[in-house]
Amino acid sequence: MGADYRIAGCASSPSRRSPSPFSPRAALTLFEGQASAALSSLVGVARDELSRGRSVAIIAAEEDRGELTGLASDPKLVVRVIGSQDAPALVATRLYATLRELDAAGADVILVHGFREDGLGAAVQDRLRRAAAGRVVRT
Repeated sequence: MGADYRIAGCASSPSRRSPSPFSPRAALTLFEGQASAALSSLVGVARDELSRGRSVAIIAAEEDRGELTGLASDPKLVVRVIGSQDAPALVATRLYATLRELDAAGADVILVHGFREDGLGAAVQDRLRRAAAGRVVRT
């Protein structure tokens, strides 16, 4: 993907900021859109950030696990699978605790593959958009 990925609504590169109810200290980028394209974009950004020596955390669905295995060997990478696309209640329950855990682990950036927006999934996506504070990659 290259070092110059574009993030909708974000003029500068990700950086740490003060925590708020929806936002971790680490810069969170949300990847939305067609599932395979969004996940591919996330993997490309993760590789770019890791090549820069940054610590990367990924939050993803169970269905994404296979696509992320190629990144798993990097010691600066933490992957947290917080539930299935078909279990938005479980995802919602685990989201904040996972964000706090990744902040405590010292992640420089948090990359999140979005969840489906039907039913409770819409609330999960709303929380993620708030945490991303405009750093959304749409595919």
